[in-house]
Amino acid sequence: MFQRVMYGQVREAYNALPDLSRLEIACALPLLLLTVILGVVPQPFIAYIEPSVDRLIRLATDPSFIVVAFK
Repeated sequence: MFQRVMYGQVREAYNALPDLSRLEIACALPLLLLTVILGVVPQPFIAYIEPSVDRLIRLATDPSFIVVAFK
């Protein structure tokens, strides 16, 4: 429906394209499940990366932190 509304009629060349194979479905399914899980229950993943993000923010905002490029 989106294709027809936004781009008009489907080209005949596209009608010959096959559906997803079992291998493609097997590769896409874990990514789809992970996306849904991250959208519904993100807190465990956020808690896992939070210490690293806090350190990066501290390094970026700490005025006493100096990066020496050349010695």
